[in-house]
Amino acid sequence: MTATTRVFMGQRNLFKIYQPLQESLLKEKRHNIKASPTPHPPRRGYAGLVSFGLLCAFLSLIIVPEIFGSIAIIFGAYVWRIERDDSRNYGLIVLILGIIFMIIGIYFTSYFTLGNLFY
Repeated sequence: MTATTRVFMGQRNLFKIYQPLQESLLKEKRHNIKASPTPHPPRRGYAGLVSFGLLCAFLSLIIVPEIFGSIAIIFGAYVWRIERDDSRNYGLIVLILGIIFMIIGIYFTSYFTLGNLFY
């Protein structure tokens, strides 16, 4: 036997030794993959947008309802668009509250402004 034949035979013997070890590691990896729960998709960070939209909706009752109400409507529509797949409807709630509070805010701010003119 030549030196290259001995090296080749040695590699073949090593492969026979390590083959069961590799198979057991692969089985363990497959077992761990099946046993682990499915990974959750990353949570989208729209809680801040909902909070800011609600804040703008409530501010539209008191000050500049045209601006703050519009911002609340825009944020509500954006969050509603993001969470189409979810069962929650925070965006729709912010959108509706933005519209209602803007109308009420326009009415009250105009009423108080006109009241100040005549008194």
